[in-house]
Order: sequence, then structure tokens, then C-alpha cells
Amino acid sequence: MPSAVSPPRLSGSKRRRPARVLFPSLVTVIALWYLLHTRERAAGLTPSDGADSTGQKRNTHSFDEGGAHEQSSLRQARTTHPRSPSAPPLSSSWALEAEQAAWRVPPKYSTHTCNGQKFYDNWHMTTCKFDNICLNASTGEFEYYVDPSAIPGGLSQGVFIDFDAVGNALIEFPDKMLNPGHSLIDSNVSWRPVVRRTRFPKLGPRVKWAPSSQALIAAMPPPLLWNFGHVMFDVLVPVFNMQQQFGLYDPSAQILIPFAVNGTESSLRYWLPTLINTKDRNKSVLHLTYHSPAAWTREYAAQVLGDKGDGLVCFHATLAGTGMLNRQQADVDALPYRQAVVRHLGIREEAPRRPVITILNKKGRRMVENFREVAKIIRTRYPHSQVNVVDFGKQPDLTMRQQVQLMADTSILISPCGGLATVLTFLRPQSTAIVLNYWNTIQQRSMQMEDNYYQHMEYLDFQYMPVNPADYEDTFDRPWCEIHENGTRLEDAHSVILGSLVHCNIHFKGEGLDRLLNYVDNAMLRWAARWGRYDVLKGGTRQSYSPLTAEVVVDGTGAAGGSDALPAAAS
Repeated sequence: MPSAVSPPRLSGSKRRRPARVLFPSLVTVIALWYLLHTRERAAGLTPSDGADSTGQKRNTHSFDEGGAHEQSSLRQARTTHPRSPSAPPLSSSWALEAEQAAWRVPPKYSTHTCNGQKFYDNWHMTTCKFDNICLNASTGEFEYYVDPSAIPGGLSQGVFIDFDAVGNALIEFPDKMLNPGHSLIDSNVSWRPVVRRTRFPKLGPRVKWAPSSQALIAAMPPPLLWNFGHVMFDVLVPVFNMQQQFGLYDPSAQILIPFAVNGTESSLRYWLPTLINTKDRNKSVLHLTYHSPAAWTREYAAQVLGDKGDGLVCFHATLAGTGMLNRQQADVDALPYRQAVVRHLGIREEAPRRPVITILNKKGRRMVENFREVAKIIRTRYPHSQVNVVDFGKQPDLTMRQQVQLMADTSILISPCGGLATVLTFLRPQSTAIVLNYWNTIQQRSMQMEDNYYQHMEYLDFQYMPVNPADYEDTFDRPWCEIHENGTRLEDAHSVILGSLVHCNIHFKGEGLDRLLNYVDNAMLRWAARWGRYDVLKGGTRQSYSPLTAEVVVDGTGAAGGSDALPAAAS
């Protein structure tokens, strides 16, 4: 490499002229960079609109100063641009690139691999990946091809599929092989492919590769599909976890429904459009991670083949076995799901300039009735923070992307327990979630509603704030919110387990308010220590709540200051 300072001229030698050599090279480099950059912008691959780890084009969404405004809808096109250097592979897609390269070679037979426990020990805990199997449009079954001629001197029936617990050879997959649903909901449902002793079928008009390389088998329970938390944690997270376990997450994968569990097909068809196959894809939990809506197996085959006749629709990879991959039971990392959602939606995350405290309120039951007053106190206590107030009762039209962006921008979340709180999944790692408990009148103690889910989420700081009977005093929903053992309403059946106040509102005052503020104080201390920003703790005014006048009191003036309007990032 030429030195910045020219060496002494030696007798009989020619002096080097680095400027003339380097200057044309620099021009060439700049020209090439400009040409490539222009092409990238034309293809939509600039850092502001890059491609994700799977080669899918990302979308750019932004929020303006006047409120959260989605600039563009989620794209359905499946582009195959190369991955942007600014977007490294997701941990849940570590094997995808190598698998895709192998898929370019025409297959001769099917193979499979499984993880978790062996099916003969606990088939609910088994998850399998089947390579090169086909969906029979007539039977709705998946066919697994065993080719005896592929192995020199192979057995007439081909290689054995597997062996049972005592060493007996299996030439068919066992009846109880994989649970495609939820093991806590239906422990009897099972799924397996059927074995065909022939080579992989020759492609033609009635034998086609599916538009998606991957099929994800998911038998869904209708009773859970109306609730955001259940849809995410008990239905769609398990589907994602199958891909995560094999390093094959790809948003273009196709979810296929073979049948309903714990309910009828008609019931499942009724509930699917609520949060999964929604009319507006921006309201779909499924579209947080996948492009295409879930499809019934035979209907999908007919769509690919063009009619309801016989034929085969083949997949390079088919994953099945969600039985114990739900958030309640799964012993797998939870962060990759959050990372996949953020990448798929093109959410931007930058180092925070100040702590953002978001208070969620919900419509109907378990409201914090004075949550806006609480927000005013926190604003005055921490003037260098931003306080978001999100009232889902008055703002039910937030898109899924807006909710994810709101959580990604949040440092400290305060939320009642229940399905609403599950949006905390999308908080930035190491953020604090202050989830309000409920008072169980049966056990006479404060209890958490979703700790069976949150205990498997390793990247957040969960703070379960206890409540007591005083926090339920003077609320406007008593006594009709209470449930009773001998009541006639459907929810009354839960009273013997959850107690009578599980659905009731709370109102923080006095000691209860001090308790909540203590949780906020500790969360602010952790944020300041993590980011080295102790300046955010200065300048606040200590406040208390007057239970006699039911007014916010600040320095004895009665004026809390600050607006409770929803800021730009939360509207």
C-alpha cells in the first residue's frame, strides 16, 4: 500500500507518482458505488427498505408527529431480492439458506427428522420436519415416498421408517406420532403422513410444487380464537416455534389446517376471521409473522391445482408437531418470535433518547378507572420521560403494526392482566412490564393471570404488582362485575377458581397508588443504570393522592400539569 509520504528518491530510480495512480481508482470506486446504490434504490433494497433474512422485501412504515399513521400496508408479494448487508439472518432462520440451496435439486424420495422426545415416549413433545412430501388433493393426506431403488441392495419395502421402543421395525408411521394442536386442550388428536413405496412423483399438470416451499401443519381450537393472547401464545407462537427449532423461519411458509380440535369445523370457520384470517390484514395476528392466510388442506390443494380433481401438491419441507410448543409449555427461547415480528414488519429500533412509560387501559373489565390521573402523577414525577396513555376502549382501531411499534418504543409498560397485556411480547429486550394482579377472593391473596405464559419469556423484566381489596373500593362497576358460584352467566363458572373480583375494575389511591409508584420508581432506576442516564431521575416533583377529595395533589396546589393526550408514538 503506498505511503502517505513519498519515500526519498534514489539515484537511478523513477519517482512514484501515487496521485495519478490513485485518483482514477477513487473515481472508479465512487462511480461503481453510485451505480450499485442507484440500482438498490430502484429495487427497494436501501437500508431504509431492506430485505429480511429470508430474502423477503421489507416494508417501510413510519409515524408522523400528529399521531401514529401507517404509511403503507403490509406487502403480500414474495420477492426474492438478496439479503441486505444491514439485515443479518435471524436466529430462527439459521438453516434456511442451506436448505433452499438443496431444494434446487430434484428429489428422488422423502426423508424426515424429528426433535424433542421420541414418539413412543411422549408423542405430544415430538416435532418433525418432512422433506419432499405431497398433499393428496382427494384424500387430504400427506404422502411420504420410500424408494427401495435409492439404496443399493435395499429391502423390498425400502428402508424402515423407524423402530419402536423395543426395537421392532416400523414400515408405517405410528398412529400416535405427532400432536398438531395443543396438548393441554386435546390430548388425543394425532397427525402423520402415509407411506407410499415409490419414487417421488414426476411433476406435471396434476403434480405441482406448492407456491410456498414450506407447509406448517396446525390444527386449531375454535374456543381460543377470539382472544388475542390465546391466538398468539397458544396457536401461532407454536407454529413459529416449529420453524425456529429447525432454523427454517420463512414468512412465505403456508399454514395448513387439517382439522379442528376441541370444536367443530364450522365453529373454526366462524372464528378464523376474528384475529387470524382477518378481512383487514393489518388487524391479523397471523400476519405479524406470515404473508398468507391459513388455509384448509384440501381447499389449498384445489387452489394450487386449479380445480377439485385428483392431484398432488408437494412441499420441500413440511413441519408438524405443535403439541407442547405453546408459550405455556415450550422450553424454547421466546425472543426469536419477537425478533421475527419486528423484522417482518420493518419496525425500526434505535437507542432511546429518554425513557418511555406506556399505560395501557382496556375496554370492559379489569380497567384502572383513574389511569389518566396516574399518568399525570408519573409525568410530574419524571418530567424527562415520555408517558403514553393508550385507552383501547377509545382507540380500538390500532393496527397490529402500530401496537408492535408502540411496544418497541416503550421502556416501562403498565397494564392490567388479561389478554390485552400480551402485547408486552413486543417490548424491547430488558424493558420492564408492570402487570397488575387481581385479588382472588377464594385464596385471599393477589394472583397473576398469565404467569404460566410469561415465565418462558426470558428477555423481559416482569414485575407482577400485587393488589388488595382496598384497590377495588368505590369503583363504578361494583357489584355487577362480580361473579358468583351459583350465577347464571357463563363467566360465573370460573368463580370457584378465580374468585368473585377477577373481572372487576380497580382504582388506585392512597397506599395502592404509592405501591404502583414504587414499582415505577424501581423501573426508572433500572433504566437509568442500564443506559447510564441518571439525569432522567432529576427535576421531578413528589406527589401524593388525596383519597378524601379524589384529586391529584402536587405540592399542595392541586395542579398536576401535563397533558393526558396520546403522544405521537401511541395514537
